[in-house]
Amino acid sequence: MHAVSLVRDADRHDRQIRAFGRHGQHRLRATTAAVVGAGGIGSLIAQGLAHLGIGRLIVVDPDVVEATNLNRLAGATPDDARDGTPKAEAAARTVRRIPVRAMTETILDTDVWLSLRCADLIFGAVDSLTAPILQSLAATGNVRVARCVYRVAAVGVGGAEPFPDLAAAARPAERWTLRIATPVAFFTAREEGVRRVRPFPESEWVFADLYRKWNAFAPEAALDESTGQAIRQNLEVADYRLTMAEHLLKAGVPPARGSIGTITYRVADTRRSTPEARAGLDALVRFSAYSGIGDRTTIGMGHVLPQAR
Repeated sequence: MHAVSLVRDADRHDRQIRAFGRHGQHRLRATTAAVVGAGGIGSLIAQGLAHLGIGRLIVVDPDVVEATNLNRLAGATPDDARDGTPKAEAAARTVRRIPVRAMTETILDTDVWLSLRCADLIFGAVDSLTAPILQSLAATGNVRVARCVYRVAAVGVGGAEPFPDLAAAARPAERWTLRIATPVAFFTAREEGVRRVRPFPESEWVFADLYRKWNAFAPEAALDESTGQAIRQNLEVADYRLTMAEHLLKAGVPPARGSIGTITYRVADTRRSTPEARAGLDALVRFSAYSGIGDRTTIGMGHVLPQAR
């Protein structure tokens, strides 16, 4: 037998109606809110919104309930930890009892971004760098490039790997091919005279930059000096099929020039390199799919796709 709640909305929300009036309560009932992250903070936010009388709630979280979460997840039970219940579903189950129309999504589903675009309010309750960036992108309706305005139809996660996983997957290869999808170039510094563009992705420029970024971003998984030595002394271009292309940096400024196509790098003399150094180079190639190569990668230049060997 299930207990039936006989509490009227007018009674449940009496204190709010006194503060905001019936019109304010009706606006809450007509509002769709999204909570991104259903952990200790997010589950409480979802529960609080449900008690306020929010009309529709979207709960987004890719993780599952674990035993270590039970001391802070509102509504989660030991059975959830045993069964691996998604955190979003545990939070939604709690608010449905209040009741509120609740839907759950995983942050890796493409459709979730369309759902978030329909939300009147988005609450960020996440503990990672990627999620708030994606949350911000999801709330972006239009993007202006020069005189053109583009409507954002959807935002998705193309992939994500921690640095230790990239290092663990690396193999002591001898040859790597990159497909350069957007123009790559290296720009001279101001102290080097007239500002010039170097569009050819020389092996040392590419790998030295990747090596520097890796060790700066992931000191806990830093690559050893043998990798740096191989970059400086034992790496060369084996083949390339490149053409020049332009990339728009910003309105009113001439487009930057760079090369696109494919390029293959190889260890010049495998007898003078260690397996650890070659594995380090392989890790950098895997990393390049996320970091890009060359300059101006934050505005779309140098996007590369490592090719299967």
